[in-house]
This record gives sequence, structure tokens and C-alpha cells, in this order.
Amino acid sequence: MKDEIINKISNEVKDRGAFSIKNFFDEKQFNSISNSLFDLANKEKKKILFPINLKQFLIKIIKFEFKKFQTSKKLINVSNKLKLKKIASNILGKEAFLETLDCYLSKKSDEQILEWHNDIGYKQDSGSKKNFFNEALATVKEENKASSRGIKFFVHLTDVRSNNGALGIIPFSHKIVTALTKLIADNKIDLNPYWKLKDLRNYLESKDIREKIIEFVSKDQLNKFIDYSKFININKDTYDFDYQVEKNSAVIFDELCVHRGSAPTKNDRLVLRYLYRRKK
Repeated sequence: MKDEIINKISNEVKDRGAFSIKNFFDEKQFNSISNSLFDLANKEKKKILFPINLKQFLIKIIKFEFKKFQTSKKLINVSNKLKLKKIASNILGKEAFLETLDCYLSKKSDEQILEWHNDIGYKQDSGSKKNFFNEALATVKEENKASSRGIKFFVHLTDVRSNNGALGIIPFSHKIVTALTKLIADNKIDLNPYWKLKDLRNYLESKDIREKIIEFVSKDQLNKFIDYSKFININKDTYDFDYQVEKNSAVIFDELCVHRGSAPTKNDRLVLRYLYRRKK
């Protein structure tokens, strides 16, 4: 991938939170990868984790899972050619590493694959507050520890449309989530659940919290997020922020964005995911 494209992707994700690109793999790569992943997904019918380090590769050999071994090598080789690590590092501002490589099949359904949420937000049932603060500090502060913040390359192996498996991402939401997390980590506001979009908006009902958030983001971006996300208060979904893309398209996004997977109402959906995190 050329440097100008890498810079364009990096800048867009840093600013708006996400970027989509068509024809992510070349045609030969896509056909080979797609055939391998469909074959594995149809056999296992669940999320498939691919090995990414020596220990994991050895385990696959011991278990005679040679198909996963070979497919993973192919996927990692392609990621190196496309310079995905460099893109993630540019976005994060520090060297990144590939933490997870997986694919999963979502069967045809009328249920959302996952509701509107962000990946760092505290959930009432997600464990101790101490663990949350450790992750939050690593995410929003420049400290010498691993970050729970990730950059995800979400590659579609099937066409997706609104109300048929599309990924929705609210623009600028990663900046709001980051600002809120900083305020919580610095004990400037109380910790309450904010993994779900509706809970996140509950924070923003406070004028005092909105004024504190403006210390980190522009008033315009905060107001846009409040306007963009108002649909959730009437228990209604929106398709305004969906990435309706053809197969072999990728959506690259900051996991701190508020996002969801719409219901795959017309056909099964298969996706491949590369997840990069900031190194210690």
C-alpha cells in the first residue's frame, strides 16, 4: 500500500474514527482467502481464532489443525504487504502489534449482531472497578503499559447493506469516549456504566460533564455526537452511519468509536478481523 494511501487512512481514522476502502485484497488474494475462510466457517460455524505467534502455531500443529496454520500464514503475509501494522501505528501514535486475527460467521437473523456500544466503556457486569481503571489509564494516558485501545481492520467476505449486516459507526464518537474516559480516570467525574450508547448519553445530560468534555474536544464535535446519537433515546435504530459495502471491502476503525453490527436479515455474514494494539 502506498504511503499517500496509508496517510489518508490514518488521518481519516484519527479525525472521524473510521475509513472504508474497496478492493482491499487483490482479486487473486481475495479469492484464495475467501475460499479458505468460507470452508473453515461452514465446518466450525463459530468464531475462528487464527495463530499469530510461535506458541499458537505449534498448538495448531499438535492439534493437526493444518488448515488454520496455513490460512493464518497467508493472512499475516498479506497484512505485511498491505502495511496494516504501519497504518495502526500511525493512528495510535506508537508502534502497534497484531493482537488478534479471527473471522466469524453471523447466521441470517432478525437480531442485531451487536448493539450500539464502545469497547472501553464500563459495564455493570464487566468485573471490578479496579480492573476497569487499570485499562482506562492504559488507554487514555501515555504510560508504559499495554493499551486496551485497538485499531480494527474489518474485512467483509460478503456484501452488506443496512439491516443486512452493515457495520454502523458514529463519526467523532471515539473522541467523546476518550474524553469521558480521561475524566473518569482522573477522578474528575464519577464512574457509571457507559459501554452502551444509551448509558453514554446519560453522562452527557449533565451540563457540568459536557463543559468538562469540551476541554478535550471541540464544542462542534460534541454537539454533532449528541445530535447523531439522539435516535437511541426513542429506542430506534438508525442506518445513517452504516458502511454499506461490497465483499472485499474493509472498514478500518478505532475501537473507541460507538458502533454496532446490524441484523443480517437476508443472508449470512462472514467477516475477517485484524486487531492491532499499542505496544508496551
